[in-house]
Amino acid sequence: MTTSNDTAWEQAIADKSEEEVPTSGMQEGEILSNSSDEFTTRLRSLRHKGYVPYWNAKTGDYNECPKYLQWQIGDIKNPDGSTMYTFSNPNIAPDYGMDLFCPLNPSSPEYYIVASMGFPPCKKQHIPHEDGVNSHLQKSHKRAYEALSRDREQTEREEDRELQQQMLQSNQELIQTLAGQVATQNTSVAVEEKPETVIDAVCDKCGRDFTKPTRQGTLAALRGHKAHCKQ
Repeated sequence: MTTSNDTAWEQAIADKSEEEVPTSGMQEGEILSNSSDEFTTRLRSLRHKGYVPYWNAKTGDYNECPKYLQWQIGDIKNPDGSTMYTFSNPNIAPDYGMDLFCPLNPSSPEYYIVASMGFPPCKKQHIPHEDGVNSHLQKSHKRAYEALSRDREQTEREEDRELQQQMLQSNQELIQTLAGQVATQNTSVAVEEKPETVIDAVCDKCGRDFTKPTRQGTLAALRGHKAHCKQ
């Protein structure tokens, strides 16, 4: 038993043989005629015969499909039951994340680094994150990626060296400050130090004088004498 879907599918397969395959390497607006032609022939669109544009209804992502697949794509649903794709431009601005440039793009903030290295410029833009930039460089600009990696490593080494010098200078200034504070404190202590109190070092029994260079020595001598003085 043949259903309507089977008939549509068979017709789609039959029509597929009439579709044209898009030519690679061309750009919209490219002139196809040469100087000897009487009239200029310009490529108006890269959309090849039998292909229709469609967009993601939620994100606005653009794509194209053969006309014979249009009915299948139109039947695809989101988990919530809404139609996933539309054949009318929803005019939704795409989300480019960080919206970065390839470093070889003249609009890139890093372009000044590679401008003098002799690498051809690149038009790649709207890269959503740094990992995407590195992946693009490794795949499309291997030599430029290696050169940029060396430049970044050298810059990091110079920054580390400068940071170490700043830390060393800061530590030296701290040591000098602390040393000055200690010297000031010692001076203050020396100024505030009181002379030793003069005591009577004469034995009250025999009259002998036991004065010594230090207070402690004087007291010790006087106590020792008094313990044995028989006067």
